Amino acid sequence: MKTRILVADDTVDSADLFQAILRHCGDYDVDVAYGGEDVLKMYTSARSEERPYDLIILDLAMPFMNGFEAEERIYSAGDNATRIVFLSAHGDQMDAHRSNFSRVVARWQKPIEADTLCRLVVEA
Repeated sequence: MKTRILVADDTVDSADLFQAILRHCGDYDVDVAYGGEDVLKMYTSARSEERPYDLIILDLAMPFMNGFEAEERIYSAGDNATRIVFLSAHGDQMDAHRSNFSRVVARWQKPIEADTLCRLVVEA
């Protein structure tokens, strides 16, 4: 079965580029969400269909619901299996957040090189 990945970034070009890179670097089933609310809808739908995501890559600075809020809601739903990677163009956002990073498998600052993104997914 393919590894299922959800990429979330409110910048459409970035999200679509991440999706293309991930499809090229491995046999992954990659979906894209363009905001935190979309992440939760897609995450909930995938779980109810018993096709949960193995990995969610979250941009931190999304409007309406940022990556930290989405991460909290995912884990508050009782999911301790889905791995999460945070991406941000602002490293200080990750340093300042009080999240329980033990649940987050990686934190990367954008821009991120294609080979680094592929390695990140393999290591996650």
